[in-house]
Amino acid sequence: MRHFLILISVIGLITCQFLGCSEDTEPEGTVLAPIESNTDTPNVLPPAPPEEEVLEEGLLTVMWNELGWHFDGQSQLDALRAVTTSQTYLDYLAETYPTEEPVESLEEYFQIAAPDLERYIRFLRRWTDAPTDEDIAVVHKMNNVYRECNFILATTNDDKAVVEIHLMFKKLKVMVDLGVNDVNDFRQRHDIPAGEDLRAFEELAAETAEIDATWLDEQMDTFGLERGLLWSALQRPALIGEIFLYFPSTDLFLAWVETERAR
Repeated sequence: MRHFLILISVIGLITCQFLGCSEDTEPEGTVLAPIESNTDTPNVLPPAPPEEEVLEEGLLTVMWNELGWHFDGQSQLDALRAVTTSQTYLDYLAETYPTEEPVESLEEYFQIAAPDLERYIRFLRRWTDAPTDEDIAVVHKMNNVYRECNFILATTNDDKAVVEIHLMFKKLKVMVDLGVNDVNDFRQRHDIPAGEDLRAFEELAAETAEIDATWLDEQMDTFGLERGLLWSALQRPALIGEIFLYFPSTDLFLAWVETERAR
């Protein structure tokens, strides 16, 4: 019911924007007088934003008005966790990004979210023009593990060399978790020399981390830190769930964004 009211509010906000809710609104057919100026530049009104942008900005405004209070007195990531476990947000998530089983957090959602097909198909085209579902499943699992290792490196205060050795075995262990046959089948299907795929996964993890960090930075730059985080949770819940899993503090998260964006 609350989510329905949010949608009604969005529709009302949009209707207000299109029909005009100000007493100063010019009646239909009124010709606007030109602004006095010392130049000969005509008074040209800016184009109206696309309808989808109006809808999106309306959604963010309504969500912020209802949930933004969580950001008072908490770190930004802790506040965002509170926002994304609220019933209002979970209703939005279930309606916009439905899953077979309901989830109670974005960490859970990340674990079962569908792979980014466009990202993985583009990666697999170095070996095949017709990736299979099995190919995408292998790449998705491998990329998640490699990214997890990179996140651990970015957030650890321990000896980097020791951590890197540990993570090297973690990356190899995923082969066992997937099943040796799955990985070998993947290599044989595409005639991939041993080790070439591992180097490729390293590149994929680094590339996608840079792309995702840049996107997050753009949202925070456009909307401000707190609204930008909320907007990111509305647009890419799986990415925010991944951030929740591996970043224990806002400072470490922002430092990672800055480092990856600057690559």
